[in-house]
Amino acid sequence: MKELEACPFCGSGGEYLYRHVALSKWRHRFVCASTTCGMEGPVEATKADAEQAWNRRFPPMLDVAGCREALARTSSTASAEVHAAIRARA
Repeated sequence: MKELEACPFCGSGGEYLYRHVALSKWRHRFVCASTTCGMEGPVEATKADAEQAWNRRFPPMLDVAGCREALARTSSTASAEVHAAIRARA
């Protein structure tokens, strides 16, 4: 098993959790090890899928303020500036 990433909200580790549901189906997820955080990863069909989902991180948020400023300007370059800002953050 690949090393688990820390919780994206509090930095604690993750714990494996599984449960049995109807018709012999098992569901798997990782949850935050902190008793105060409450972060839960998505429920998946396999442990490997649950681990991958827990470790998945989204890219940083776009600079919304910078995009709004560029849109507020009425110059012909505003659209190009917005697209450049988005590409820079992707």
